Amino acid sequence: MDAYSIRIEGERVGEIIDMVEGDFKFQPSANVYVYYSEKYYLRNDSNLLSSFIIKLQGDNICIIDIIAGGGGTGLFGFTLGAETSRVNEVIRYFEAICKEKGWSIEADLKNLREE
Repeated sequence: MDAYSIRIEGERVGEIIDMVEGDFKFQPSANVYVYYSEKYYLRNDSNLLSSFIIKLQGDNICIIDIIAGGGGTGLFGFTLGAETSRVNEVIRYFEAICKEKGWSIEADLKNLREE
């Protein structure tokens, strides 16, 4: 499993909710949105589930937790980097949205697994 957090700041950052795509989306509470998607990785012949949780903190800040797991294969569950690769894909996805909207993004925060 791999997990990271990013912080996005900008005017009307809540618009990100309508811009994000995922296979499944639900809202467990006010200002919290959860997205799930699954992706197949040929290099280790397995499916990987990724999710990201968007937490709106006012009109101009959101925190996004990105989690990817289940991409292991074989007796020892080797992922061959699939989980980290997926987390990086999601970070790049949000970087592109931020660039388009003129928002700032801090994508190299502490790995959530280390806390």
